[in-house]
Amino acid sequence: MIAELASLAQHIQVSDFQREFLDVRWLGQLRWMDRRARSNRNYHYALRLITIVGSVSIPALVGLNLSVEMNQAIFAVSLAVALSAGLDEFFRFGERWRHYRSTTERLQTEGWRFLQLSDSYAPFANHSQACTLFSERVEAILEEDTDGYFQRAVSQQHTRKRQKKPLMPG
Repeated sequence: MIAELASLAQHIQVSDFQREFLDVRWLGQLRWMDRRARSNRNYHYALRLITIVGSVSIPALVGLNLSVEMNQAIFAVSLAVALSAGLDEFFRFGERWRHYRSTTERLQTEGWRFLQLSDSYAPFANHSQACTLFSERVEAILEEDTDGYFQRAVSQQHTRKRQKKPLMPG
């Protein structure tokens, strides 16, 4: 989808400066966010798969109870399950994947509207005239993305601090 947007963007008539914005800021951020979304999704799925398959396997392995080697295998699977669940929780790959995917979709949607001169861009006669509004809207999306990310991080830190406070002083 991003390749199609990039290809279409090459055919619109805008100034060199506007073209640079489209290439560097909009398409650059769109590609970066898409790569980050895919990477975080892959890590999340891999770690969740290890956790699920390992968690289901442990009771079956315990039931077999065949040998010392089997106990070592059970220990290794248990360790892999704990490690994969811990890594996914610590790095929050699933949350990051959804965050990057959401921003990618918003940037793509805004790009389609701009390229088609639809929605907010309908009053403009051409892309060159609409480019200022487009750049403002892209920057607003990126600003919301950054603000939202930091607000979630701060909120999670406050939640963790509250959870660690002792119930009784001293």
